[in-house]
Amino acid sequence: MSAPHLWELVERAALVNASGEAIIFGDSRTTWRETRDATETLAMKLVGAGVGRGDRVAILAANSDRFIQALFAIARIGAIAAPINTRLALEEMEGLARDAEPRLLLTDAAFEKQALTIQAQGAVPIVARLDAVSGAVSSIDSAQAGALPPLGDASDTTCLLYTGGTTGRPKGVMHNSDSLVMNVFQSADILGSPRDMRFVHVAPMFHIGAIAYVVAVTMHAGTHIPLPAFDPEAVLNAIGANQATHVTLVPTMIARVLDCPTFADKNLSSLRRIIYGASPIPETLLTRAIEALPHVEFGQSYGQTETITITVLPAQRHITSGALAGKLKSAGLPAPGAMVEVRTSDGAIAARGELGEICVRSGSLMSGYWRNPEATAATLRDGYVHTGDIGFMDEEGFVTVVDRLKDMIITGGENVYSVEVEDALFRHPAIAECAVIGLPHSEWGEKVHAVVRLKDNTRASAEELIAFCRTRIAAFKAPRSITFSATPLPLSGAGKVLKREIRDALAREGAR
Repeated sequence: MSAPHLWELVERAALVNASGEAIIFGDSRTTWRETRDATETLAMKLVGAGVGRGDRVAILAANSDRFIQALFAIARIGAIAAPINTRLALEEMEGLARDAEPRLLLTDAAFEKQALTIQAQGAVPIVARLDAVSGAVSSIDSAQAGALPPLGDASDTTCLLYTGGTTGRPKGVMHNSDSLVMNVFQSADILGSPRDMRFVHVAPMFHIGAIAYVVAVTMHAGTHIPLPAFDPEAVLNAIGANQATHVTLVPTMIARVLDCPTFADKNLSSLRRIIYGASPIPETLLTRAIEALPHVEFGQSYGQTETITITVLPAQRHITSGALAGKLKSAGLPAPGAMVEVRTSDGAIAARGELGEICVRSGSLMSGYWRNPEATAATLRDGYVHTGDIGFMDEEGFVTVVDRLKDMIITGGENVYSVEVEDALFRHPAIAECAVIGLPHSEWGEKVHAVVRLKDNTRASAEELIAFCRTRIAAFKAPRSITFSATPLPLSGAGKVLKREIRDALAREGAR
């Protein structure tokens, strides 16, 4: 028996919590009954606009109540939602649109100009405003309503989500209702009590992490509180004003929230759970967050677009002392229903504590890459997704992610894992952000290079930081050189540092 269809989650929420708040967006508050009706109406408008089963509907818009409705409306008619990363350059947006070949592109006031340019370049035939207000193009609400088709199968592709492109060209990852719903059960340990869940969505909804929790909150008939963009003050205000119980933040966001000048003045008494993931978190930052918010439980979710959740580190292991302490550096245990293996380069299962590639088999895996059978075959083998992440599993089954295979630095014949060097740098009190990469070197093959941004009103020289690292990690692992950045490091839509962009920028500077 397959899992419930995404649309059936909306139907159930409207049945069991009809008058409960479904979405709070700005000054707008809608109940689950109202949300169900508005979503069905939007589905009929999409049919009237010519969208049919299997057609792609691109979304180029900020988080909103209408974005959430659109995800379920598209699923209702058997079409495929293809959100576009709003942080990309216009040419990159156009490239994703051409790859997805959408029947329709939904946009909003913030991205209407880009959407019209993409249309003018011939990458999409129709553009409509997702929000109810018409601008240079008409709102989808102005379309004639069409008849809804029978509900499709939960195994049909419902989302086409593009990878972040942190190491190469983005690939379209196909997910269906089955994988998205299965992931809710796998996330139970980190969601904590779903009772009266009021969830602040900060991550952009073109990212799997955001969509996964949109599905989870809907399954529990909780309350969605989407924010159109990340701003530390806005996050804190949204929690206090709406008595939010849950929020998802990536490590860079956690740091910026804690550094917000008004942090100590905010009312966060309602907050029960902070869920984090997307990239490894420095232990010093995690410890700081735990100490700053003693009444809040933390949960880590490690996964990828291709897998959704792989492992979870539950709240009871987010402690700094006692019998259950000592796991803050790990990504947690395999999620319920997930089989996780660490494999060596020859395909054998690694011994406990031995490094290898993390591989996972579960019900939340992608069905494949969009129109890319070669990449699918390379990544999805023997039922396992080969993640490209290096890590190890300890004797208790906890998985620690050490680095991306592509980010590993080989210097003088020694393997250096950038995450380990970054963790050492983060222990210096002046460091706000850092990224470690390998740069070509005539003698060692590669040298360890760090790009750092210092906290405001602090100072630290390259020599000081290198010496600091050498007291904490082996000398060959410490940076050989450091570049200082006056601006925040470039981030993907998932909040991961774009090391590819850093490498390209340094290469251009070297060329000059």
